[in-house]
Amino acid sequence: MNNVKRTETCYLLFNAQDTSVFSVALSLQQDTENTKSYLYKLMEKATKPLQATRTGNLVSLRIAEDDFYCDLLLNIAF
Repeated sequence: MNNVKRTETCYLLFNAQDTSVFSVALSLQQDTENTKSYLYKLMEKATKPLQATRTGNLVSLRIAEDDFYCDLLLNIAF
């Protein structure tokens, strides 16, 4: 946006429904609203409940809409 540096932070909270399914809550903080941000668009798609699944040490979150695709893969091995 006009060569001005912007900041944003996205928080994802995974709540276990059982050992392999998580509900996912999202929160986005921006210094100035940026509707062109990929994270902003993700928040718009998060109006319905999001669900992640666990397989072994991997947790995956997938969103597939008509005009928006997002895959997040987390390794939770400690």
